Amino acid sequence: MADPALTVVTEKILTDSRFISGNVLPNGAVTAAPGSIYNDTAKNWDVQTWIKAAGTGNTGWEVLRASAVPRSLIALSTTPVTSGDIRYIRSAGGVTLTIDALKPTTAGTLTLFTNNALSSIAPPAWIGAAEFRVGVGNTSETRRAKIDQNGVVTIYSVLATDALYGSVSYHTTKAWVAPLGTVLTA
Repeated sequence: MADPALTVVTEKILTDSRFISGNVLPNGAVTAAPGSIYNDTAKNWDVQTWIKAAGTGNTGWEVLRASAVPRSLIALSTTPVTSGDIRYIRSAGGVTLTIDALKPTTAGTLTLFTNNALSSIAPPAWIGAAEFRVGVGNTSETRRAKIDQNGVVTIYSVLATDALYGSVSYHTTKAWVAPLGTVLTA
């Protein structure tokens, strides 16, 4: 039976698993058996569909289908850049962080997102830091980069003339926080 505190639109019971629809985040609010599907009509955290992966209480929900709307994070950075973008797209199983024509204002180490607001898109803590390479414009040069478990992106040995391109993808089932960044429509 649905939680009476929720606004449940529809519910079908199939043995122990259920198909549930409502307008709240299911973790901590919707009790169901593993295998149950929850459709969030409000698309909280940009997530449309959740699956109950484990447990019998109201926790254990994981993202099954996210909206996959790219979000620009450049305005959230504490390090200024002259142009370009850094954005992420989330999917049911993970995150892709993309750097597109990012031009630093100075040479050295470029550190982006020094607050912890982006911890929801960071690799799981057991990874420590996801290391990756970013390309420099139309050259064969690359720069070493990482995103750590706090969401801090660091790109090393950049030049003020660089136009940086690259991406990193990783799997995570950790819960998401409220959507971050500006929705990209084009």
